[in-house]
Amino acid sequence: MPTYYLVLIETSGNQAYVFQTNKRRENVGASEAIRQVGSESVCQVVKRITGRPISPQTLLSPDVNPSIFGSDSPVEVVYATSGKALCVVRDPDDGRRIVREVTLQARREAPGLDVHGAVGAWDPETMPAHKALSELHRCHGKVKRLLPSESGRFLRVPPVENCATSGFPAANHDPKDPGPDDDVFSRVALAKRSFIDDWDEQKKDLDPEKRLMSLREFEEHEERRMKWAAVIHADVNGMGKIFTKLHEYLGAEDGTTDPVKTYFKGLREFSIALDDCTKESFKKAVAACRTHKGKVALIPLVVAGDDMTVVCDGETAMDFTLKFLRTFTKTVEENGEGILAKVAQKAFDVKRFGIRAGIAFVKPHFPFYLAYKLAEELTESVKQATNEWYPAGEYGTPVPFAAFDFHVHHASSAPNLGTRKEHQVYNRPYVVTPIDDSFGASSDVVKKHQWNLLKQRIRALQASDEHDGNRRKISRSQLHALRAALMQGGDMAEATWRLIKERHPNVAAPFDDDFRTTLLDAMELVEFYKGTVSTTSESPTP
Repeated sequence: MPTYYLVLIETSGNQAYVFQTNKRRENVGASEAIRQVGSESVCQVVKRITGRPISPQTLLSPDVNPSIFGSDSPVEVVYATSGKALCVVRDPDDGRRIVREVTLQARREAPGLDVHGAVGAWDPETMPAHKALSELHRCHGKVKRLLPSESGRFLRVPPVENCATSGFPAANHDPKDPGPDDDVFSRVALAKRSFIDDWDEQKKDLDPEKRLMSLREFEEHEERRMKWAAVIHADVNGMGKIFTKLHEYLGAEDGTTDPVKTYFKGLREFSIALDDCTKESFKKAVAACRTHKGKVALIPLVVAGDDMTVVCDGETAMDFTLKFLRTFTKTVEENGEGILAKVAQKAFDVKRFGIRAGIAFVKPHFPFYLAYKLAEELTESVKQATNEWYPAGEYGTPVPFAAFDFHVHHASSAPNLGTRKEHQVYNRPYVVTPIDDSFGASSDVVKKHQWNLLKQRIRALQASDEHDGNRRKISRSQLHALRAALMQGGDMAEATWRLIKERHPNVAAPFDDDFRTTLLDAMELVEFYKGTVSTTSESPTP
């Protein structure tokens, strides 16, 4: 068998690039720039090499993107998604051409974005494909470490004027910017803004019903009406293990006897199916959200592969997150013969992937990068909790389920989740997936973290006064005082809670003996959860 060459293109520092400023037009433009590097840019170069009309939408077509094994095709695109692409080529010059043209285009059109590529020789007779990919990733890491960061291109000596939105040197005005006429922007900021029209076009695929606010509508809503913003980040659990062992899970079920061909075909199908599942879950979650003047106050930043990041009005966050998590797991379960369900069954003994989400509630002008970092830390806290509920070695791997953690950040300083954990005052995270036999012996522990229990507690705090339906039994000022007492702990917390129980026994009923943790969780979400989404069915809750 002849020697082939694997080509890997990947962006790095994506979070810093996207969340560098609080300007939404730069956030969405940066997100679109990353998406195009791994998808359109790679396909355009391959199209020039092969002469075939290849695109991210035609990767599954054997006529447009045939397997390089058993054909005369010079290039096979294994996957081309947001910020990452993998190709197989016969000629190393074609591989170097792909890397050169993609990185040069990124340098011209998206300055400030780190994009690196690597080309590695591979002999299928001496090395399995999955091991060759591991070697290629190590090679790519070396390339990334050897090259200077993109930020080093924008020096501040001699002194130059500051960009209006970033720390880079200013370059020019933006005629489309609604701000002051004398604002000047860096090349990085202007480049991000140049992708806004492309992002708007791409958003149409995620929002076919046109329920989402336009970028300008969202900016106006954020400035005039929004009391709380929310950054939501979600990713699928265990994807590292999945991709590492994908060659074991795929087998040769497509009837071919060529394991190499089967592996790359399966890797492409799995990547595209995962991407489609994430996007479909996003669409259904948007459809379930409450609207303001007929539009949903939400901006998609990353909806690709196993990642999803959005910024939205705090009032929309819970509706969206609950529906997204439930839809994602349900889509995999119901598509029992699909590649996602087959891989999940072999990896976890259940046709379901685990997915975790973090919701960071912050004030609209809170630094966006810190808000995203908080949301990312919250998703990690779900993983940590999972490892505590299912210690290493028990049942082989943790049971896959959908869960979320959240934090309402009242201060203007950077949040510290470590402090929250030290005080032991919260019961988070919460599991959205209905608990069944697959949860094993730890199900009793997990039951204490069911979302439905938290929902009942929120409902109790939202209960209306019998004599005045426009007022709650427990007012906002009373909740504020109760929260302060709970944070103090000790006798003050006990005395305040006894008083609540005596006056409002129905409100106190859903809370267990360990009322401190469960009560604080419910209190923090009482203004954010309105109950427009059911987590167990497609119909709205009353």
